Amino acid sequence: MIPTSKQLPLKYAWLFFILLIGLIAWCANPWQLYFLNDDFIHIPKAYDGTIGHNNGLRHICDLSLYIDSLMSKQNAFGYHLTNLLLHTANMLLMVPLAKKLAATLGYPISTQVALLIAGLFGVYAFHSEAVFWILCRTASLSLFFNLLCWLCFFRAMTARLWILPMVLFFLLGIFTYESLWVYPFWLLAWFFLLPKGSVDKALSKWPIAVTWIVFIAYFPVRLKITGALLGTYEAGDVEHFNPLALVEKTSKLFMRSFLPPIENIKLFAVLFGAAMLGVLWLALLLLKRKLVDKLLLFFILAWLISYYPYVSMGVSVTGYESERYLYYPSLFLCAGLVYAGVLLWQKNGRALMVYLSALFLFHIFFLVKAAEVFKEISGYSREAIAAISKLQPSKKLVIKNLPVYSNGLPVFNYGFMNAMEWFSPGRDTLQVEVESRQKFDKEVISVSVNSSNSVADTVVFTGK
Repeated sequence: MIPTSKQLPLKYAWLFFILLIGLIAWCANPWQLYFLNDDFIHIPKAYDGTIGHNNGLRHICDLSLYIDSLMSKQNAFGYHLTNLLLHTANMLLMVPLAKKLAATLGYPISTQVALLIAGLFGVYAFHSEAVFWILCRTASLSLFFNLLCWLCFFRAMTARLWILPMVLFFLLGIFTYESLWVYPFWLLAWFFLLPKGSVDKALSKWPIAVTWIVFIAYFPVRLKITGALLGTYEAGDVEHFNPLALVEKTSKLFMRSFLPPIENIKLFAVLFGAAMLGVLWLALLLLKRKLVDKLLLFFILAWLISYYPYVSMGVSVTGYESERYLYYPSLFLCAGLVYAGVLLWQKNGRALMVYLSALFLFHIFFLVKAAEVFKEISGYSREAIAAISKLQPSKKLVIKNLPVYSNGLPVFNYGFMNAMEWFSPGRDTLQVEVESRQKFDKEVISVSVNSSNSVADTVVFTGK
C-alpha cells in the first residue's frame, strides 16, 4: 500500500476533501447561475413531456430535466442544484472506485490518495460546462451512472445478482450520453492489466461478457431509432473518415486538458509546449526510477481511451464551449497525475506537498475564473429575459445586437425564440425581429428598452 499517513493523516484528508466540496459549491452557486443558449430549447421540451434528444439517445438526461422542471419550472436554481449534487456525488463515488481498481491491479492505495484523486477531479478547471451549464449535465449524469455501474461490476464478480443493477446503471448511463461508449474498453484495459494468476480474472469474465453483450445490442437499437450507428453530430468525421479533422480536434482535446482557454493562439501554443515539458519531465522521472506500474498504466490508458467519443467534436481553445467533452478524460488524468506524484515522492513529504499544492492551486485558480465567467454570462441572460418578460406581448419586439457569444460562451446563439415562447407565452414569435446579432468579447453587456413607439418595443444590447 502507498504510505501517506505520515504526510497527510486521514482526518485532514477528509477535511481537505470537504473544503474542496465547499469551494465547488461556492463556484457553482445555484443562485448565481441561469439558463444559457439551448437550455431554452430542451428544458421547455422536457417540461412538455418531449423525452428523447433529436441528436441521439439521451432520454435519461431529458427525463432528469423533466423531473427538475416539475419542481423548479422557470427557476434556474433547482436545475443548477442538481448539477452541483451530481458533480459532488461523482467525487464521492470515485473514492471507493479508485481504491478498488488499485487493489485489484495489485497496487492498493490509501484512502488519503483516493481522496486526493477525487478532490483534484472535483476542482479540475477545464470541464466547467458539465458543472456550470444545465444542459451539459449529460457528462456528469452519465458518469454518475457509470461509477455506480462499475461499483456494481466489482460486486457482481462474487455475487451474480449484482449483474442486474450493473446492467441497469449501464443502460441508464448509455441512454444519457455517448460518453459511456468507452466503459467496455476501460474494462478490457483493466482485465488485461490484472496480475497473472489473479482470481479476479476468472471472476470478472462473466460480468465483462454481459457488459459487452448489452453494449453491442445497443447499436441496433440506436440505428433503428436514430437511423445512424454513430451519428453525424457525434462521429461525422469518423464515419466519413476525415483524418485531418480528426487529428485537429483530438489535438485540441488533448491540449485543452492541460490549459485554460486562451484567445491568443501563439501564447496558447507556447504555454502548451511548457506544459508538455513538465509532463515529459514527470514521465522521465517515473521511467528512470522504474516506477511505472500497472495502476498508473491503467490510468493513462483509460484517460486516452476517454477521448474517443469526442474526436469528431473537439473543444474550443479560445472559449469554454465544449468543455463537457473533457469531463470523462479528466477523471483518469487527475488520477494519473496524483498517483504519479505519490509514486515519485511517497518518501519525501515536502516534495509531494509542493507538487500536489501546485496541481490543486493551478486548477482552483482557473476553476474560480471559469465560475466568474459563467456567473457573468448568466447575469446577462437573466437580465435580458427579465427585461423582455415585462414588455407587452401584444406589441412587436425588435432586438438589436442580440448577444450570441460573450467571453467564449454562447448566450443566445441558439434558443432565443424558444426563450420568448417560454417566458412570454402570450407573445407571437413571428412578431419578434432580431435585427442584428453581436459577439461580445470582455465587455460588460447592458440592456436598454425603448417602449415609446406604440407599435413596437426595442431592446438594445450594448457593450461597455
